[in-house]
Amino acid sequence: MTAEVSRFRRVTNGAALAVLLGTLLWLAVLWAAIPDVLPLRMNLSSPPTLGSKARLLFLPPLMGLVFLTFTYTEKIGVINMPDLGSPERNRAAAREASAGLKFFCTLLLAGVLLSMLATSSAAPPGVVGTFFACIGGVGAAMWLVTALRRR
Repeated sequence: MTAEVSRFRRVTNGAALAVLLGTLLWLAVLWAAIPDVLPLRMNLSSPPTLGSKARLLFLPPLMGLVFLTFTYTEKIGVINMPDLGSPERNRAAAREASAGLKFFCTLLLAGVLLSMLATSSAAPPGVVGTFFACIGGVGAAMWLVTALRRR
């Protein structure tokens, strides 16, 4: 028995995947332009610390893990939530919540990665613009493929 996929789940799943793939594309495009040692801010109230650009590689695997975890909880329909009275309603609500949390957490981690690089004085020019262009490009490509598949 498969559950009907709501419009909310389709949109948030697509958006979360676009953010994940767009962030990976953005890092790949900018990697050569990023200096080997750069000041990164881990806390906006403290001064930046010098470190390797390899520190930027910590968040993409974490984004992937979060994406896969919420994909699994959405598939099985189980997440820690208040009881809604019936197992079917609980599973449906858990699937909707998992899809929303997947998008929110993936977007949040992508934003952390962007802020780490964008607030650095050694960041290459156009960091923010290329970030949104990569995510938008991946999202547009996904939308186009989906639209063409429906024909």
